[in-house]
Order: sequence, then C-alpha cells, then structure tokens
Amino acid sequence: MNQFARAAVQQEEQLLNDSVAGFTWKILLAAVRDSTTGSKNTTQELKGIQEVEMIVIESINNIGLTVSNLEKSIEFYKDLFDFEVVEKLSNAGQAFIKMGDMVIALNEVEGYNCPEDAGYAISFYVDEEDFEDALDELEELEITIVFGPENIRNGQSVVFLDPDGNKIELSYPKIS
Repeated sequence: MNQFARAAVQQEEQLLNDSVAGFTWKILLAAVRDSTTGSKNTTQELKGIQEVEMIVIESINNIGLTVSNLEKSIEFYKDLFDFEVVEKLSNAGQAFIKMGDMVIALNEVEGYNCPEDAGYAISFYVDEEDFEDALDELEELEITIVFGPENIRNGQSVVFLDPDGNKIELSYPKIS
C-alpha cells in the first residue's frame, strides 16, 4: 500500500463519523484501496453498507428532444447549425441528427409545445470569435432571444427557442 493510500485509510474512521459525507468518502476510499492493489472491481464491500455497484458510462449517446413537427425541426437544426440527418424513422416519428460527435434524437409528438417553465436547455459551445457572428445569424433568421446576451463565467451566453419552445443556449467559454 502506498503512502497516499495509507493516509487515506487512516483518515477513514474520522470521515465515517460524518453521516452526510461518510457514504461518499467510503466509496472514494474503496476506490483508493482498489487503485493500490490494481483491482478493477467496481463493487466494494464497505463497513456497515451493502455492496455499491457503479455503472460505467463511456459518453452521452444522444440528447432527446420532443418536437411537434419532425420535418420543421430537422430543417431548423440543419439550417442554423448544419446538423445532418443520420437516421430517420418516419413511421416512429423520430430522426437522429448529427454534427461532429453530437447527436440529437428528435421525437415527434403531435401538438407538443415545450412548457415555458421547463428547467432545461441544450447548451452549445461557440468559440469566442464566432459568438458575435452567431448573434447576427439569429437576428437575420428572426429568431427571438429569450435571455442575453449576458456575461457569464468570463464569457457570454444567449438563449433562444427552437420551433417547439425547447431552450437552446450558445455560450463560451467551454466548461471543462
């Protein structure tokens, strides 16, 4: 066991007394122990706790958006962002559009309109040099801005709606 692992194990009892952070720290300490032994198990038996299993996620496969008109939404994302259709299931009212590594699943539901108070948005990173051009493009296409542009995190953000009221954000700098 290396010096870091020994120190972590010695602090375990102190951390376990904190009922809020204790559970999180038990998992982290178990991971430290695994790293010292070279074990690749994702399950650990912890003091007084059942086994904890972790699901290993590789990446986001796609982001799903509900839309009322599949064709209109495809055109919106193609014209504004240059997404391309990679698969279309017309009988299921679904299309997958892609740009780079990003995939959006458009799912058609007749009469759908996103609630105004929906607490989510898709946020696209835009390079700082391209941000003003993006604002000009939104104005040229007469797309209504619902927030911004505002200064955030040493950069800027603007939010607008797609044809169904789904919030779309353009912002920089990139969160990493």
